[in-house]
Amino acid sequence: MLGSFLQTLSDPKQERIVELSQHDKGLLLPAGLVVVAAENIVELKHTGLPSALRFGIVDDEQHVIIQQSRGATMDEPFFPICRVRLNEFCPTGWTLLTLRDEEEPGRLSSTHARARAALGTVHQVLRSYPGDDFITECRTGQNIAEYARNNPILGQHWWTPLQYNVAELRQLAEEATGVRIPPAIPDSFNPALLNFRHHGIAIEENWVIHFANCRVPDRSNRVKLDNLATFCSITPYAKGGGACTYRNDTEYTRLMHRNRAVWLLFHAEEWGKYNLITNNCEHLSRMCKTGRRESAQVKKGVVSTALATASLLIPGGAALRALSAIGLPYLLNKILKHRTTLSDTPISFNEN
Repeated sequence: MLGSFLQTLSDPKQERIVELSQHDKGLLLPAGLVVVAAENIVELKHTGLPSALRFGIVDDEQHVIIQQSRGATMDEPFFPICRVRLNEFCPTGWTLLTLRDEEEPGRLSSTHARARAALGTVHQVLRSYPGDDFITECRTGQNIAEYARNNPILGQHWWTPLQYNVAELRQLAEEATGVRIPPAIPDSFNPALLNFRHHGIAIEENWVIHFANCRVPDRSNRVKLDNLATFCSITPYAKGGGACTYRNDTEYTRLMHRNRAVWLLFHAEEWGKYNLITNNCEHLSRMCKTGRRESAQVKKGVVSTALATASLLIPGGAALRALSAIGLPYLLNKILKHRTTLSDTPISFNEN
């Protein structure tokens, strides 16, 4: 449901999303209507940064049935299906939205009946933080695993070519190490672009959650949403990419991986700041897929990358001098001491 909503929201010609006025926040709303409460819909649409976003199903007497998220972490997931007042679901200052429903007669009543039947249910496995998977189950009559089976991209680990020139790589290395790296000499030298991969986790309808630069000047790299086309053209140097293959992926595990990414999207501040060596886009994607914060690119490629960069940046310098200038001993020390166990991060997941 989150992907469908975003897909509709991003369509410049969309006419399906309807903003409900204040007088509609009452008995005029039919039971079974899917509603969305958004604190800042403009930010979500233009920057890929969700503020608070909630999905619910209208009940009667100005109430909404929702899947709540309880607890501060995902270690002990607790997601009760409950009934709240409409003004709690959509507080003052938020925007209340719905999708213009052109479906067959009876859909609203069946959606409402499924939502009412689920009241009091408590899910103790990781669910979607804004509650959209509960809405999908009520609307379709399918359990969420069936939905995942019909959406093979959901929960996949996607990559796309990412290329830096030397100046960009030097800046990233300086931010990661705190070591000042001399500028490229001569100024007219145009080195080959250095190849990397950018990573993200796909959700439904070709949307991707990834750790990348935001499209607003006052925001640095953070967990964000983009459609797959934008993700696959994140730099002007290269386009394309594909899905990584994981053994033993099932509908359940892909759904779990998707919900991990969604949870991180809504708790981006807990993921921490971007660091080329210790906290990059691959760390996030592999955390979602395996529960381990790790980066194969860091482990396997930093030595050769640093050597290549140093040879470009330090004209005529010996290898040891170049390595010293780029701070490679520091980088290697970070890598050798960098553990990929859950105990090293404030974020962990329980798949039981």
